[in-house]
Amino acid sequence: MTSVKPRIRTVVIIGAVLLAGIVYYVADPMKSPFMPRCIFYTITGLQCPGCGSQRLIHALLHADFAGAWRANALLLLMLPYLLLLTVAELWPSRLPRLHSNLHSTGAIITVAVIIAAWFILRNFVLTGL
Repeated sequence: MTSVKPRIRTVVIIGAVLLAGIVYYVADPMKSPFMPRCIFYTITGLQCPGCGSQRLIHALLHADFAGAWRANALLLLMLPYLLLLTVAELWPSRLPRLHSNLHSTGAIITVAVIIAAWFILRNFVLTGL
C-alpha cells in the first residue's frame, strides 16, 4: 500500500507539468493579462534572477532558442542542473550520491553566488539582458 502514494505523487506531478506546458504553449506571457507579473520588478524596476522565466518557457515550447536566451540566459543555462535536481528529488533513494552532491554546501553556495552575480550583471552591468 505504501508504494501507491509515490506513484500517485509522480502522476500528479507529471499531470501538473503537462497542464502548465499547455498553458504556456497557448498563452504568451507578454500579451496575456492572466499571467502573473513579477512583484519585485513592479516595485523596484529591477529584474529579479527569475524575471523572464515565463517568456523563456513559452519560447522553448515554440523552439525559439534565441527568444529563450533573451528572456533569461541564466535560467536557460541552468535547465540541465534543474532537471538533475528534480530527478534527484523524485528518487533520492535510487540516486543517493546525486542527491547528496546536489544538496551539498558547496553546490548550494555555488548556485547562490551564480544567481547573485546574474542579478548584478543583468541590472547594473549588462543592462538590457
